[in-house]
Amino acid sequence: MEKQIDPLYLRAEHTAFVYETDLDDSQEGSDKLYLANLLTSELLVLEGSGPVIWDLLDEPKTANTLMTQVAETFEVSVETVEGPVLSFLSSLENQGFVQH
Repeated sequence: MEKQIDPLYLRAEHTAFVYETDLDDSQEGSDKLYLANLLTSELLVLEGSGPVIWDLLDEPKTANTLMTQVAETFEVSVETVEGPVLSFLSSLENQGFVQH
């Protein structure tokens, strides 16, 4: 039986990002994160758990490691976050913000 490989996910080199609080001090407590794909000029705004996941991708990680860390952060089971995290990673990858 062939062993499945869990690829590493990492932020794409051509992605720039800034937190709303870095742009406007009056937005303290905001969790908005703005992403820009510098190759396609596509923009994306992350809120809620999105910026948390982005922060966890500060170093390359496998999907399994990322799901474990997200589950620990939000104090829920890995099973609870598995679908949403994989979907989020797929969406970010399709838009060119992460790669693996």
